[in-house]
Amino acid sequence: MEALAVIEPLDLRHELNTIRLAEKVARLPVQHWKGYLQPNARLKTQTTFLAATKKICEKYGLHWLISVSERMPVTEISLSVGRAARKEDTTREELRSRSLETLAELYPVDCWVRIYTDGSADQVQRKAGAGYHSSGLFEGGLALSLMSTNFDNEVRAVSKTAAALLSLSRSPTNVVFVVDSQSAILALCSPYVPEERSTLTSKRVLGALILKGWRVVLQWVASHCGVMGNEKADERAKKGKRSEWINGEAYSSSDNPMDGEAGGGERMNGG
Repeated sequence: MEALAVIEPLDLRHELNTIRLAEKVARLPVQHWKGYLQPNARLKTQTTFLAATKKICEKYGLHWLISVSERMPVTEISLSVGRAARKEDTTREELRSRSLETLAELYPVDCWVRIYTDGSADQVQRKAGAGYHSSGLFEGGLALSLMSTNFDNEVRAVSKTAAALLSLSRSPTNVVFVVDSQSAILALCSPYVPEERSTLTSKRVLGALILKGWRVVLQWVASHCGVMGNEKADERAKKGKRSEWINGEAYSSSDNPMDGEAGGGERMNGG
């Protein structure tokens, strides 16, 4: 009857649901399951959940695509600036005022490294770029793949700057990445391992910063509201978008190479 109705057998559905639940448990950002040694059974006729999962994996030759060691630290985030309100219902001046107030109150420049990132994509001309700016530290813009979306560009900008910060010889402190894409922030703070390569790379670099001792926060600000750092990152992203994408390599739109990188185009100041 199940075959005639093209319905999966009930036993198979039970096995699929068991595997799905096991993978969800494995992706949780907790250390409990790393060293947990489960008993084979509670009763002679009843196996435990993990023992049943192992048996199903052996039955079908399944192997996890992720490992427990892939668990990455979860980044802190903030998706608001001041009082809750829709961006569409708030004036540009008010958004700017709230953004500057939030940055000054939560991330004072004497205690925090502020990094502004932005992405730019032109679907008509099929050009894309990412930009970033950190006062007194570095700034740059780079061309990205013709198929990149604004989301991809935002994530790449965070990844690039996080890697640059990781390479600096300075003691870990507090760093806030100021991003104008809430979807990018949510993807980067998720405890799950993403399918997108760029997002996974960025999460790994952010995790490396945290493991090194940095306190990392992703802070949202509204785009094009007059926040100087965000506007400079946007300008760099647009310059990067106008640069050439050659042989799958991203070329920066700035003039001076980043310290320690040959042929790049980012500008980095010492310290």
